[in-house]
Amino acid sequence: MNLNHKQDDHNTFFQINGVWWTELAHLPYFDLVCHTIIDPMHNLLLGITKTQWYMQWILTPALRVSTQTRPHELDLMHKFLTTVPIIWDMFLDEAESNLAMSMKTRTKRQQHYQKEYKVWKQHQEVPEEALLQDYLLNYKELYGLGTMKPKFHWAVHLQQQILDYGPVYNFWAFLSEHLNKVLKGSNLNNWIGGQIEILMMREFVRGSQIDSLARGASATTISPIIKALLECLINDHQEALGTVQDAATERESNGKFKVFYLNHGVPH
Repeated sequence: MNLNHKQDDHNTFFQINGVWWTELAHLPYFDLVCHTIIDPMHNLLLGITKTQWYMQWILTPALRVSTQTRPHELDLMHKFLTTVPIIWDMFLDEAESNLAMSMKTRTKRQQHYQKEYKVWKQHQEVPEEALLQDYLLNYKELYGLGTMKPKFHWAVHLQQQILDYGPVYNFWAFLSEHLNKVLKGSNLNNWIGGQIEILMMREFVRGSQIDSLARGASATTISPIIKALLECLINDHQEALGTVQDAATERESNGKFKVFYLNHGVPH
């Protein structure tokens, strides 16, 4: 078979199936669409949401920057977002108290929720996939077909993917992206020689070993000074998972040092 004829077969395959040819298509049990995992984080947040927010609102007059005489939408939103960490810090104690109370009745409330959800599901007039399709069709009508990206189509496969592979946190990319952030944050002292992946992994392993040694020493030491220093070292190596955990970690560390200074005095 000559190359031109083979390329014609590949083009025909694309027209029939909507996907480009790959040698994996020879496998009778492999479905190129069903067995290709769509990451909800990149598809929905960095795909559809970013396109809606940045391309259609930021780059157009929909959200305007404030002028010297009049505030507008974009700056007002930025001002609101700057208050979010303060809100978390103000209501952190109340949130932790509410969480502790909620956990005591979690099983009973979970059973009630499942019962109510079953009833709601039976009487639901608009299925979930119809809501997504309604949004996509409205987006097409408002902004035109040319502004839509392939991710808009991929999103319609997410419902079936959840049924096939379970909840989204089983296959979304938040965990791997979190690890990438840890690796990229490794201190390489501006070293650019060698393979960057190996250098980052060595730094990650070295940090893990230091963390393990610090935890072991913290559990066996009897000196309160050494214990406080080791706990700070452990907290410094831990990567926080969000604004709430950042606030909680900072508050816990500050509280430990206040107690330490009250009991032992400020070192000179």
